[in-house]
Amino acid sequence: AAHIISEIKKRWGELEETPGVFRYKLDVKKDKFLPGECRYYVQLNTERNVLRRAPQSIASLRPNFDETKFNFNKIQAFEKILEVRFRDFVVALIVNQSPLTKYHVLICPRVDANLPQILTRDGIEFAVSFLKALQDPLYRIGYNSPGAWASVNHLHLHLIYLERELFVDFAELDNIKDNIFRLAPKYPIKAICFTLNDLNSTKDEQILVDQVTNFVSSLCDDNIPHNLFFTLSKNSENDLILKVFVFARSVFCGLKEYNFTINVGFCELSGYIPVGDENIYDSITEAAVVSRISDETGDILRVLEDKVNQ
Repeated sequence: AAHIISEIKKRWGELEETPGVFRYKLDVKKDKFLPGECRYYVQLNTERNVLRRAPQSIASLRPNFDETKFNFNKIQAFEKILEVRFRDFVVALIVNQSPLTKYHVLICPRVDANLPQILTRDGIEFAVSFLKALQDPLYRIGYNSPGAWASVNHLHLHLIYLERELFVDFAELDNIKDNIFRLAPKYPIKAICFTLNDLNSTKDEQILVDQVTNFVSSLCDDNIPHNLFFTLSKNSENDLILKVFVFARSVFCGLKEYNFTINVGFCELSGYIPVGDENIYDSITEAAVVSRISDETGDILRVLEDKVNQ
């Protein structure tokens, strides 16, 4: 994993200096932590709202792949940073032309297979295995399903790099059973969290992958849009553990609208709030973020807990 990151850094840096690759030069104008229980981390990135690719409207949680629309087999060759052989398939690492962070790349398992934006076991296993091998908590992986702010209907996850501790890194968790937790009730945000406490255990890794795969499949079966966030955090003994957060929503969000309000994808749910408007940046509060997230996610915790206990 370390050599993959090294190559990503090298190629990303080269492409950043190449005209026409990125839709804008990443320039975080300001950043801050909001006071409050969740300590949301907010960044101001004004260019992304205006200059990013127009998102696709994805009307179903199990959409068919449409090769006539933009997909990651239509990109320029130089946008593909690397191809990684993993298990019995290839993962393409593609530069995100509208980056949120440095080294923001798209993880595309079996990119040539034209898979729709439905998270597969392959995608989950690669994300878990990659972060487990990397053991660097500054790299995180996220996923947005259709109806939960996915913008391209071609299977992909996001690798981002953040030198800040996020809400999900320090949030208190209540155990449901075994290695499955939920965010403590005192938080306004609801989520299920699967943990891998021994990064050296291949057996535990496979159990985790199976758990998350089955859980996500169940959400798809019940047409529940969802977001995932994979992150390495330190436990009370100061050891790294891997957490996989699954956020869900009772409302299907159709076409994205970038009107300078707060989006609600995996970033925002994890505690990382990129905003594109300086007025919003200056006035944003934890209460406003929580209200926006609650409007979009609804009350679905009981459904999630029932699925865990099935």
